[in-house]
Amino acid sequence: MAKSLDADYLPNAAVASAHAQLAYSVAEFCRRYSIGRSTIYTEFKQGRIAFKKVGNRSLILASEAERWAASLPEATK
Repeated sequence: MAKSLDADYLPNAAVASAHAQLAYSVAEFCRRYSIGRSTIYTEFKQGRIAFKKVGNRSLILASEAERWAASLPEATK
């Protein structure tokens, strides 16, 4: 009998990646990165982040979110 993909079978890293979020709604993205909706829409209009559309819903891929965060300038004193 084949083992199912559950927490009893997979190593910790595999469990985490199996449950990793692949995309964020605009609201989820804003909560995760502590920014406002107007900021993310400005970033989109300026071409600094890309959205994917599913019907009327805008999604931000996790890989795009990470790329965007890495592209932010370092804070200055």
